[in-house]
Amino acid sequence: MSLDWKTLNTKVVDAGGNNFIEVTLKQAPEGQDMFIGFSKGWTNPEGLKRYKSNVLFKIAQKEELFGAVEEMLALAKTNKDN
Repeated sequence: MSLDWKTLNTKVVDAGGNNFIEVTLKQAPEGQDMFIGFSKGWTNPEGLKRYKSNVLFKIAQKEELFGAVEEMLALAKTNKDN
């Protein structure tokens, strides 16, 4: 028996050309844990979304995830300034 994940919200970020990053808020099948998902994909000539890969993070991991993003942004700024 397959249990379905519930998608609570979705935002799509244009990644240039026909590529996109989709950010979703999902709830686990049992309704207990919530996750943030990141999917990488493209739009085909017929306008349909196709997906290359995805990853889910528990909401509880948000501090670790945002901390890593902030660290990479700081490194990018440092490298740009040099």
